[in-house]
Amino acid sequence: MTAIPPRPPAPRCISASTVHADQPDGAVLTALHRARTAGETAAAWVRGLADRQDDDLHAQALRRTADAIEQASHREVVPGGNGHLAEQLRHALAADVLLGDLTAGTASVLAQGERLPLVAVCAIAAAMPGTVLGDLPRELQMLAADLEDAVRTGDTATEAAGARALTAARPRFVLGSDDNDPFDHQAYQRVLDRGSEAFEIALHYQGAGQPVHARAEALHNALAVMAPAVAAAAILRASFDPALGLDLGQWEHLQEVAGVLDLDVVEDLTGANGDGLPLPHRAEAPR
Repeated sequence: MTAIPPRPPAPRCISASTVHADQPDGAVLTALHRARTAGETAAAWVRGLADRQDDDLHAQALRRTADAIEQASHREVVPGGNGHLAEQLRHALAADVLLGDLTAGTASVLAQGERLPLVAVCAIAAAMPGTVLGDLPRELQMLAADLEDAVRTGDTATEAAGARALTAARPRFVLGSDDNDPFDHQAYQRVLDRGSEAFEIALHYQGAGQPVHARAEALHNALAVMAPAVAAAAILRASFDPALGLDLGQWEHLQEVAGVLDLDVVEDLTGANGDGLPLPHRAEAPR
């Protein structure tokens, strides 16, 4: 009697999510890696916004958002999972991130052009876990590209805001250019008096002959007296320019050079020859 061979097992219905869960293929791994990298870049940008906050409550709120972005774009994207985002992460990635910590009583510090990219970054990251329910490689790649674009837009706005702040913080190098600074006026008047005196004395001793030559010599003497003071003022103010990024040693060196050129003017500009009380906007040494 011929034995009847056993019936082959019924074919197993395999879904896309099952394939992803059992053994992620190359396309899935590539998408997962890109999403993770984009999330890390986005989180780093948001942490930069946190570091700029005056209120620590706002800073902490933004750091929680940065952590949530990293988690939603990496650990929460589980092939074969249910695609749900934990409630705590969903709350951290909500649009009210723009307001910061609501108990702070003040608005968070966000520059023009940073607000929309921040909301976009949070929304895109929050959508990433749901890609495991559909065509994960295609959808996750698409969201990762959108996240990269949002971060680039935010970075551009942040760099522009930094450039504006740097320009506003730069000192005025020319004596007599700041009407609101009594120290500047004091130093300028000192240098002007010196130059005027040197000019008049030189002109007096030139006599009546060759008036053009006499005035040229007098002007030469005035400039010789004034030039070191003008240079000292410019070097002193350059030492406080944030664009140079000086360390403490470099700052002290420029201060010393300025003092050698004209100590009186340096003391005028730093308040040592006034009432001894620095103005609120007085620049500080690097730390």
